[in-house]
Amino acid sequence: MIRHPGLIYRERGAALIIGLLLLLVLTVFAVSGMTRANLELTLSGNTQYSENAFQAAESAIEAELVAGPTPVGTPRLNNYDFGDATTADSTVTFDDTRLAPPGFSLTGYQSDHYRIQATGESGKEAATTNEQGFYVVVPNAGQ
Repeated sequence: MIRHPGLIYRERGAALIIGLLLLLVLTVFAVSGMTRANLELTLSGNTQYSENAFQAAESAIEAELVAGPTPVGTPRLNNYDFGDATTADSTVTFDDTRLAPPGFSLTGYQSDHYRIQATGESGKEAATTNEQGFYVVVPNAGQ
C-alpha cells in the first residue's frame, strides 16, 4: 500500500472544520430553544395575570350581589384587595324602574333594575372590566 503524505495533511483540517460547523449548528439550536422557552414562559405569565384580573372583577360582582341594591340615585363604590397585587373596583348604580306590562296580573309590583360594573387589575398592567345587571321586585310605588 502506497501512502501519500499530502493526502493525510488535507484530511486533518477537514475534520476540524466539520466539527466546528456542527458545533455552530448545535449552538444556534440551543439559543433558539432557550429564546422560545423564555417567550412561552412570558406568555403563560401574562395569561395568568389576565385570568387573575378577570377573577377579581367577578369576585367583586359577586360581593356586590350579596350586598344587594343601593338606594335610588346613590351609586355605591367599593374597592377590593385580593392580595398579590390583584385588586378590583366596583360601582353599583340604579338603572331603571320597569312596571309590569299591560294585562299582567301582578300590577302591584315593579322591578328596579341595577347595574354593577367591576374592573379587576393584576400584575403587569392586566385589567378587565365586567358588567352585570340585576333587578329587585318591589311593591309598586304608584299604587
